[in-house]
Amino acid sequence: MNTIFYFLFLIFSSFVLIFPFPSSINAESLGNNFGTVYDLAIDGNHAYYFEHDKSKSSVFLPDTRMMKFDGETISIFSEDLFMFPSELHVRGDFLYFVILSNSCEGSTTCDFQNIIKMSKNDGTFEIITSDFKSAVRLSLGNDALYASESSGNIWKINYENYSKEQFLTSENIILDISTNEENVFWIEEVEDLNNQIMKMPKTGSSPSVVKEDLQIAYDLTSIDDSVFWNNIRIQSKSDGVGDFNYVMKYDGEHTHTLFESLNTSILTQSQDASHYSAFLFAGDYIIMVNNTKTNPQPIIQMKHFTNDVSFDVATVSDSTPLYMKAESTSLYVIGHTQEGFSINHYLLPVSVPEFGFNALMLVSIPLLMMLFLVKFLPSARLDIINN
Repeated sequence: MNTIFYFLFLIFSSFVLIFPFPSSINAESLGNNFGTVYDLAIDGNHAYYFEHDKSKSSVFLPDTRMMKFDGETISIFSEDLFMFPSELHVRGDFLYFVILSNSCEGSTTCDFQNIIKMSKNDGTFEIITSDFKSAVRLSLGNDALYASESSGNIWKINYENYSKEQFLTSENIILDISTNEENVFWIEEVEDLNNQIMKMPKTGSSPSVVKEDLQIAYDLTSIDDSVFWNNIRIQSKSDGVGDFNYVMKYDGEHTHTLFESLNTSILTQSQDASHYSAFLFAGDYIIMVNNTKTNPQPIIQMKHFTNDVSFDVATVSDSTPLYMKAESTSLYVIGHTQEGFSINHYLLPVSVPEFGFNALMLVSIPLLMMLFLVKFLPSARLDIINN
């Protein structure tokens, strides 16, 4: 009899380890009344993020600080104030990010941006390059920093002397960029609701099309030799009406659709069909928030791309998740509450490399078209959040 009970115990224990029950036991709340949290980057046991100072005006004035969580306490990492910071990345001893240029202070039409390099040791920083044209996106390659402008330019910037060379000029708007060892990938907007994924070798040559005829492509992420992205299509299907998200992968030769789901929106919240939000690529997994009406509370879930293994990481009871960042076994979820912004830290059941969803929020169909504002004006991020 003892042998039978022991055997059953092993089976049950294995089940819990492989498919943990949704729970918030592994959750740590950093707070739920922050000012607007623009972006977050993980560095081992530490996390850096931008928080808007609620006491400051938010009308195109420096009003946002860099904060640091050391695993136990939160502190102001830099007393300097920035305007609409974004694209926060960690590389070695430095943080890299983008801010609205000081020349735009007080102006509602200026959209020039500077790229900043900040020391993790003392918070001192310098401007790598200035006055890039709106919606600058960064990809930190091993060989150089690659930066794209919505005006159609991609730049290759040296980490040491900050010299830059023009890698590409396109007639189309560039929405996102990602790199691996050999190639640079980017999303182009050919026209409204018509995007395409492009690539070009770092050694130069002509760009080529990876995938065309995408409605709204976003969150371009390179993992090893593959590149992933999300594509939104507005349509009606048997399991729901609204905007559907397709997780897609390019393996170097072919494009595959790995996962499709109904996005959370005002329409889907009244439907029984499964719907999700806040997608995050993390190694072989996608992490997402299941907001299905039949769930008592939203559930953070992990799903493997190829073998259909899935995990319920935790339930979310105190906020509306907006975006996520993950590294190793740490998951940070930035959400919104009645008091302000929240940051929760969860432990993942498996280890993942560092990949982050870059603060594009999928909130509802009426706000869907506002995604396009991000490419024209960084302040659109704040408008989307506040609405």
